Amino acid sequence: MNFSYNKNNGKYVLGQTEYTQDEFINYIQADMLKNALAKDSSFNIIVENSKKSSEERKEEFTDYLKNVVKKKDGQPLAEGTIKNYLLFLPQILKFIKSIDVENIYDITSVDMLTQIQQELSKSDEYLDEKNINKSHQSNSLEQYKKYLIYSKEKNIEFFEEESVFSQLPSFSPSQIIYYGVPGCGKSYEVNKDINEKLDKYGVTDREYHKVRCVFHPEYCNADFVGQIYPYVKPDNGGVEYRFKPGPFAEIVRRAYRNPAEPFFLIIEEINRGNAAAIFGEIFQLLDRIRPEDGSEELSSNIYDTGWSSYGVTNIDVNAYVRQKSTDNPEKIEYDDSIPYGDKIKFINNTAIRLPPNLSIYATMNTSDQNVFTMDNAFQRRFKSKMIRNSLDNMAQFDLKIGDTGVRWGDFREWINEKILAPETGLKKAEDKCLGGWFIKGEKKTDQNGKVSNESKDFPKDEFAEKVLKYLWNDVFKRSAAENIFLKGKVSSLTNLIELFESGEKFAAFENVFVINAADKDKLLSQKNNP
Repeated sequence: MNFSYNKNNGKYVLGQTEYTQDEFINYIQADMLKNALAKDSSFNIIVENSKKSSEERKEEFTDYLKNVVKKKDGQPLAEGTIKNYLLFLPQILKFIKSIDVENIYDITSVDMLTQIQQELSKSDEYLDEKNINKSHQSNSLEQYKKYLIYSKEKNIEFFEEESVFSQLPSFSPSQIIYYGVPGCGKSYEVNKDINEKLDKYGVTDREYHKVRCVFHPEYCNADFVGQIYPYVKPDNGGVEYRFKPGPFAEIVRRAYRNPAEPFFLIIEEINRGNAAAIFGEIFQLLDRIRPEDGSEELSSNIYDTGWSSYGVTNIDVNAYVRQKSTDNPEKIEYDDSIPYGDKIKFINNTAIRLPPNLSIYATMNTSDQNVFTMDNAFQRRFKSKMIRNSLDNMAQFDLKIGDTGVRWGDFREWINEKILAPETGLKKAEDKCLGGWFIKGEKKTDQNGKVSNESKDFPKDEFAEKVLKYLWNDVFKRSAAENIFLKGKVSSLTNLIELFESGEKFAAFENVFVINAADKDKLLSQKNNP
């Protein structure tokens, strides 16, 4: 957790908010910080970014561009490029309406910069700028974001016995797989849960505390953990081999070097790759020490609740964890010892274990084609949580499908009843049902280009290409199709889409589906369409 003390007004600063001492203590609600803020406390707080003035941060960013950032050929940035970055970076704020900040160098949150990048991508005013200006602005913003991460890592200071790390927060790491049908909101629930935990610990820089990856059939252990790559040196053409970290190595490094803050590894579509092969020996790290197990002492280190029960020796990951900075591979320096509290010292031969401040979240679609089966040994090391296939969001429910007069929510409920009906002959049909967010409406914008909270209705062609295609190819196959699609009329996917798109209003559904009076009443009832 990064915070600072403003000597001018006697207040504590967390993010963009100032607190009195009592307010800050109440907000944190941690005994370690109550003791830290006491007048007679020997507790030493060092904050790398928030205590700097905007001018100091600008000077440091300039030095970063001159001495750290390299071009693809390994050469320093040209003076003209640096000049343009410094010229155009402050101009970015004129395109941002949602953030009330006068000086770009007052922003120290990587997460906020990511929000700015997202807003710029939707700003017509920004997109209308000359290409050369837009390029410099975009690149300068990205470099400033990298600088903040670099500065955060470079200036981490580790303390002795009286430090914050002597009284680390108590973490209860999670290893959980969210599963359900496509579009039921698994990723949304993962992000919601993680963000709540980050807020609990006062973390504002969310992007730095999360690393996300996606498993797929070609994904392997080297992609996940990291691997050695040949690197051609630009100065003499010589070849050397460097470690390129994967998502696992990256999040482990951040967690070890920031033991008072929570970190999260997010694995999307965990069953679309061979999870056992991708994890490899890392698999044994998934066993964590439980409170009833007691502590384990090994090589003068004492591993308590939340740590991996067993360690894995990986010299490459170990070296990456010990790097003082990862921004400049031409000059790698190591910490001789990284204390993780009073009981852990991570040195050059320490085995890798998952620390208690590192959690693993995963998502899994139960109906995807060509997925890998996860064995019981792997699954039992994760908790499982089913995301219910319900659509509580009425705005999403009420979106109309083209000119048909049918709401998405009504169609979804109707088609899911058909999928689950015994007469369809579908086995384990529940995982074939449509999730509430299987298809999403585009956001509306006002006259000024500001994105609204409301969404547009679904165009018929988009509905046909996404929903009807899924129903034809993945759900109602072979004989089951006769129970839902008009026999003798709908003969192919091409035919299905053409018939639907050519139909006017509700006739679009009547052109392709078997619909009786009761079905029509469900899809077009007066209650649902006042």
